[in-house]
Amino acid sequence: MQTLCFVAAVLTAIQGLLAAEEDPAAAKIANGCDVQVYLEAIHKTLANKAEAAREDARSNDDRRRKFTIAAAAATDPKHKCLLQAVAGQAAISAAAAASQEKQTQRIVVPALGAISELLKLNAAAIALSGLELEFGNTVYRRIDGSSHATISKITTKKTSTLICAKRKNSEENKIGGETPQPSKLLKLPVLKPADLYTTTKLNYLKLTMQQNCASGHGSYSAWGTAASGCEQGTITNLAPSIDATSKLGTEAAPYKTEDVQLYEQADQTGKCNEANARADATTEPHKVAADKICTAMVHKPTSHTPLTLDGSTLSSNEDIKRIAERCLGQYKDKTKLATQEEEQLTNFLKEAYTKSETDFKTNFKTLVEKKKVKVKKGDEIKSVDIETIDNDADEHDALARLTAEHVSEKLTEDQKPNTKDQGQSGEKTGEKKEGEKITGVNCSRHATQDACTKDQNCKWENNACKDSSFLVNKKFAIMVSAFVSLVGF
Repeated sequence: MQTLCFVAAVLTAIQGLLAAEEDPAAAKIANGCDVQVYLEAIHKTLANKAEAAREDARSNDDRRRKFTIAAAAATDPKHKCLLQAVAGQAAISAAAAASQEKQTQRIVVPALGAISELLKLNAAAIALSGLELEFGNTVYRRIDGSSHATISKITTKKTSTLICAKRKNSEENKIGGETPQPSKLLKLPVLKPADLYTTTKLNYLKLTMQQNCASGHGSYSAWGTAASGCEQGTITNLAPSIDATSKLGTEAAPYKTEDVQLYEQADQTGKCNEANARADATTEPHKVAADKICTAMVHKPTSHTPLTLDGSTLSSNEDIKRIAERCLGQYKDKTKLATQEEEQLTNFLKEAYTKSETDFKTNFKTLVEKKKVKVKKGDEIKSVDIETIDNDADEHDALARLTAEHVSEKLTEDQKPNTKDQGQSGEKTGEKKEGEKITGVNCSRHATQDACTKDQNCKWENNACKDSSFLVNKKFAIMVSAFVSLVGF
């Protein structure tokens, strides 16, 4: 029983913490211009949320690109491994950030669209609520030659305020001196599209009678009732005019928004109001908009900010350690590192990646940002800094050229004799075939076909024993040559 009471007390306390008052700025909304300020504040908050997710994805992918190219260009095995580890971690983060960005866009974009529609509707309401009419001096005429009726042209006053006046810088984004805090908003100030007409400012036609008007004046009625008993001997003395001041008490504030409850509990943030989620888009579009906005407001995207480039941060990241483990010579053949080896690896990475981000940039600048690689720009092959490569096409082109360079270098290296004796053996036998230069195999020593075919590196051809690896090596050389020529250095 005591346990249940304790749990109940905790839940009550939590509910009390979640309970909130309406955002002070929202509580001070008095007109359409205030609504505009608040809707714009919500739009900015959600747009920033979407941009933050987009920036995480972009930043991680930029780092992945730079360090992938840098690793491919590196010649020192240790440098290559350190760069590969950073590139690999950035690739993992970039994938996660891209996934998060898609989710955030899926949730936030509909809300931004809904706010844009509400702003349009609100702008129309502001214009209608500021509309003032008037009769000019020469705006009357007889309808036609056979008619005994006249018409009067009613126009909009040039002084009508149809848009919000620009606020002073200190009050530009404030309502009644308060800065909007959308995360604390409990009720969304919106207008039903079907009720837009009700925001039109009331303008009254005034006709001046000469005498004997006797009807009541506290409510509206039919024209015949309102003008009961009125007399006007001189028609021109009716003096029709627009009067915007003769309002009844109930007409004092024609502009009215409907505050839609955003959350399930009226006095606290948390779960979005399910009633809005069930609203019909045709009859209650303002509630549908409120649901989209609330869903976006409560969405909390996971941050994937790129890691700080320093030894302490990078050496403590598991992805970086596992990648480095697989490319550092003393660890790459081990299936699992011992505790001591883990410590050694961590300490090595901590020192290699330097103490601070400033030191990292200094030490790795010539290996990454300022490292020159070849990229095709238009019809030319140019040597550019890695930091200037900012798109997939140039990245792939640079990597292809680096791969071709490495393959070409490897082929050249393989063609060199492994030892001095092997280099001299071809000279002593007088054999000048490319196959023997590559492999160091001397098949000419086999005098019989039987002895020749037993040697896996030799074949019997034209009554002589020859190196069978020659064609394979030659084919490989042709393939590499073709690849290099396609890349077009």
